[in-house]
Amino acid sequence: SINIAELLVSTTILMLHLPTPWDGANQQILALATTTLGVLPICVEPAEADVMTAAPRMRSGALVRPMVWKMIILPMWMLFLACVIGALCVGLHLHVGKFRNSEIAALCDFAYHRTGGCWSQDDAPYHCSCPALGIEQWGRQQTWDNNFEAQFNRFSGGSGQAYNRSDGIWDRHPPLQDCPTGSLDQHGLPLVGGSLCWKEEWSKPTDCIGLGGQSLGTSCHAFENVLLDRSRNCVRYGTMLAKTMAWHVMILCELGFLHAIRSPMLCVQTFFRNVYSVLLLGVSLAIAEFSIQMPRLNEAVNLAPLDLRSFALTWLCPLLILSLIELSKCVLRRRSSSRQPPLERARCATPLLSGLGTSLQPL
Repeated sequence: SINIAELLVSTTILMLHLPTPWDGANQQILALATTTLGVLPICVEPAEADVMTAAPRMRSGALVRPMVWKMIILPMWMLFLACVIGALCVGLHLHVGKFRNSEIAALCDFAYHRTGGCWSQDDAPYHCSCPALGIEQWGRQQTWDNNFEAQFNRFSGGSGQAYNRSDGIWDRHPPLQDCPTGSLDQHGLPLVGGSLCWKEEWSKPTDCIGLGGQSLGTSCHAFENVLLDRSRNCVRYGTMLAKTMAWHVMILCELGFLHAIRSPMLCVQTFFRNVYSVLLLGVSLAIAEFSIQMPRLNEAVNLAPLDLRSFALTWLCPLLILSLIELSKCVLRRRSSSRQPPLERARCATPLLSGLGTSLQPL
């Protein structure tokens, strides 16, 4: 059922043209923390107290009863979908300011540089507009007293004064011009109208300056020193923060769902009865939080550290899903109890459902 919930999320994201919350390495971490470490403890879950008194399901009966589908699984799918898409949109609102892929891509401007007889688009933008932060970032050559490395905010993507237009060359010596008529890109296609190309002097080799204002001891084109950071400009990094929020919600919701369906009883009553489940839950949560917060590791798996506000928001949906399932289980327990004979109800102090598959046969 978790895989179907993820499929619904993927389909909706594609239809709405939203950024995908997972990719590559972090998708493998998601699978490890949920469908592997989250599922394994269920194999050693202790039996319910009424397992020998509940009637077995009929041979022709469904493994999962219709009422379980209606009251637990289907609502979980819909709420999971709403939670992940909602978290992604909230993250995009907080950290980017736009939602659809085309709108996000339009926030940054790229120029073209000459490579042989054609023009190639730069790997990084020279300008990005950041509606969520209320700033504009303009590429400039970094200096010791005003550089990106010292001022970058890893929780928001802000760059301080490092990418201020007034401190760069854009007003004093504009480095861009309209691309020559008839210019072709590296694929032999005409450049889009209004494209800008670097002036000839900016394509000459020069000393390459790093984001900390230091010389890297290598040679590069002059225009490369006045480009924004490729992965940490406010638009790219803000999108990564939003995707991280949705990714975190997915892990928490799936882990909450797996622990809620361990038993038909209240989760708080059965939580500690399976030590392996508690242990692996801690391991799954540790993997998720380390993947988000630990420097270098989060970069390797395309995630970004969340500030306290964003982190707290990602916990709302898992609590909502857990509450919904517990409420549904309570209703199913009452319905099952009302179908039992009076003698059976007197014998059981608390009527139990002996699992989501067999105990709901009267329903």
